[in-house]
Amino acid sequence: MVERAVGIAKSIMRKAKEDKRDYLVGLMEYRNTPTSGLDLSPAPMMFNRRLKTKLPISNKLLNAELFNNIREKLIEKQNIQKLHYDKTAHPLLELKQGENIKF
Repeated sequence: MVERAVGIAKSIMRKAKEDKRDYLVGLMEYRNTPTSGLDLSPAPMMFNRRLKTKLPISNKLLNAELFNNIREKLIEKQNIQKLHYDKTAHPLLELKQGENIKF
């Protein structure tokens, strides 16, 4: 999850540099975009409210809210990912001393 977020942030910064625009605006919009499975964006998870951006938004949505079940949703999502991974994962074969390996 974190690796994907870093990749998206790098992509936003790269595209902003190509277009000669401010990358911070793109990052703020990304932080306000809900992530799949959690129905919340990073900003409300951290600050308990949405960030004000250049896009029009209702003042009611900018007010602070309490999000109590974020941790439970995150753990549930991680358990589902683990279940899918464990379906195809298998233990590595043991290496014997002197066995040739490729890397």
